[in-house]
Amino acid sequence: MRVAILDDHKMITDMVMEVLEKVSEIKTKEAFTSHSPFIEFLKNNEVNLVILDIFMPKINGLQIIKEIREFNKDLKIIVLSSSVSTKIMKDVISLGANAYVTKQDAMSDLIAAMQHFKEKNIKPFFSENATQAMVANFSKKEVKLSPREVQLLHLMCDGMTAKEIAYKLDLSVNTIHFYSKRLMAKMGVNRTVDLILKAIEEGYILSK
Repeated sequence: MRVAILDDHKMITDMVMEVLEKVSEIKTKEAFTSHSPFIEFLKNNEVNLVILDIFMPKINGLQIIKEIREFNKDLKIIVLSSSVSTKIMKDVISLGANAYVTKQDAMSDLIAAMQHFKEKNIKPFFSENATQAMVANFSKKEVKLSPREVQLLHLMCDGMTAKEIAYKLDLSVNTIHFYSKRLMAKMGVNRTVDLILKAIEEGYILSK
């Protein structure tokens, strides 16, 4: 098995590399902290498994999964993320990831995911914390956002003011304030900063 790892935190890649030393089936492993060299490596080398984070600078993990699937349909993809958002879990699996392991899990869960693939299981693998989060949120009503609300969230997360957003979307400032208040009500928060944090936590700003 040949493995490539992508995470913008070197401490994480070093930790994963150390864990993979214990897996005898792994012949080679390479770690990357940025997107471009990682993709270039995948295109020019035989790789069986990738382990990647979702929250990357400039480009997010969902876009990376899409990109990988454009040129490689068979590569196994494990998402290793700090998020326990069920929306993010659903999104990564629907885009073609094969497993979801949280960074709060023991690294034995990462090895368990590899064993899952070795046994030729077709179903996606979820680590213990990921599974518990899904069970806990099973009866929780998912917040549905309109395309315009998602667009507004992206612009707010980019640091734009209501006036700047109104100009960009060719809407009135009052309309932007109305959308913002409706967003806060839907997300159960009262301040813009809390709205942005909730949007990041729940994975709403990933699906551009």
